[in-house]
Amino acid sequence: MKISFKYLALSIKSLCICFRPNARHHKPNSSSGFTLVEVLIYMGLLITLIVIFTEIFASITDLQLSSKNTSNVADDGRYIYSRFIYDVNRAESISTPINEGETTNTLSLIINGDSYNYTLANGVLSITDPTGSYALNGYGSQVVGLSFTKIGTGANSTVRINFTVNGIVTKQGLSDQQSFQTTAGLR
Repeated sequence: MKISFKYLALSIKSLCICFRPNARHHKPNSSSGFTLVEVLIYMGLLITLIVIFTEIFASITDLQLSSKNTSNVADDGRYIYSRFIYDVNRAESISTPINEGETTNTLSLIINGDSYNYTLANGVLSITDPTGSYALNGYGSQVVGLSFTKIGTGANSTVRINFTVNGIVTKQGLSDQQSFQTTAGLR
């Protein structure tokens, strides 16, 4: 069986044309790329996605700030509350307020012969003891409405303590706030 090269070449050529329809009439397309309408649609979708992600990021940041503010108020309030009870319970005497029923915004205690003074200035609750003076609340909160009322006298001296801790970050005009009240006495 002999196959001529002419017949083989003709068969291959017809086979190629069969698999590439309109190959003889194919001209390169000079207008390749995106149309203006397609570009505008893509830009609109991209801008929409950017706006959505920006809103989500802003709400997450706002929620984080609000959560931190609430945590600062609660932590500072619990610490101050515990510190008052601890110091009054170990005190030998309550120097200020002096008289039963008297209410002041400062508290002076005598602990182991040393004076401990609690004072409030510009939202910062400070304690002054033999080692120095330092703030009891952190930078994320302010103490307001601090009052000490002496209830008992002598060896049974008792003091009622009232204070409010406010967060410094306000959200839509509102801030986190917790009020505390306790009574502590000498032991």
